[in-house]
Amino acid sequence: MPTAHVVLSQVSPRARASTGSTMPVADSVEVAAKTVTPTGVSAVVPDIVSGTALVGQVWNVTALDAAIWVKFGPGAPEAAPGAGWLLPAGTSRDFAVTDAAEKCAVRLA
Repeated sequence: MPTAHVVLSQVSPRARASTGSTMPVADSVEVAAKTVTPTGVSAVVPDIVSGTALVGQVWNVTALDAAIWVKFGPGAPEAAPGAGWLLPAGTSRDFAVTDAAEKCAVRLA
């Protein structure tokens, strides 16, 4: 069964290198996370749709065992072939939240 994992996290200035400089990495504690089973129909990731995504946060999306299409946006984004991002099976990618109350949709490729 194909699965994808979606994490929404904060990037805070608390992450510091030994030199004291700020490291632009996601916080270790996520804002929200959900493992889903993508199908051939676009679906907004449940439990991360309550308007918690804020500009300055980061999405991390992992296509565990099947390629997926990923689309972000307000309302009901539509993940579809040729629209959004294609993640091959076994890959992860980070995306900056660019719109208040942004949502994430996934679909099998």
